[in-house]
Amino acid sequence: MVSLDIGQVIAGALALTDVSNINTDHTKPVLDSIPVGSFEAGSLVNSLSTLIIVNGAFILLIAGLGLFGACCQNKCMLVTVENEVKDKMVVSLKNNFKDDATTNSDSISNAWNYMFMTLDCCGVNPVVSTTNDFDVTSWCTTSESCQATSSQIPKTCCLNVDENTYTTAPTFCHSIVTTGTCNTKVVIYMFFA
Repeated sequence: MVSLDIGQVIAGALALTDVSNINTDHTKPVLDSIPVGSFEAGSLVNSLSTLIIVNGAFILLIAGLGLFGACCQNKCMLVTVENEVKDKMVVSLKNNFKDDATTNSDSISNAWNYMFMTLDCCGVNPVVSTTNDFDVTSWCTTSESCQATSSQIPKTCCLNVDENTYTTAPTFCHSIVTTGTCNTKVVIYMFFA
């Protein structure tokens, strides 16, 4: 039990480090557009990372004293928050993902692309085929590259691309979605891993 508590403190610290990587000017519009209760996801992510550290330290203290160590951990609450955030992120992706570029006029769409590249992730749910979260976005339902079937996932989801190289992402990644060529992590995992 003690190792789990130490792990929770370490996981919270690592999450806090990852949060600083995603809570930048490029990705902040996405996080700020996702309401979770009366909070914005950006501030909630920072708070959750700190809460994980504090919770881990508290449980470690209780377990160390031999008091209710195993009983104090309540994963039910975290699952509820995770599901709510995931649902809101799917809605944000659906309503705001307009293009697989970082230079279009929609700052939230740009932010999604920066998030994919920064966190090495792709979408809210795992991308396992050409049918994925992006099918319901305006990027796919209007006349953008997904609609023209030249891309099934954003080029920003391809492995090892950055702001300078995503436009030349390999076709077998974004058009065919070949296993092993695109990021397999999902955004929600980054917050609750």
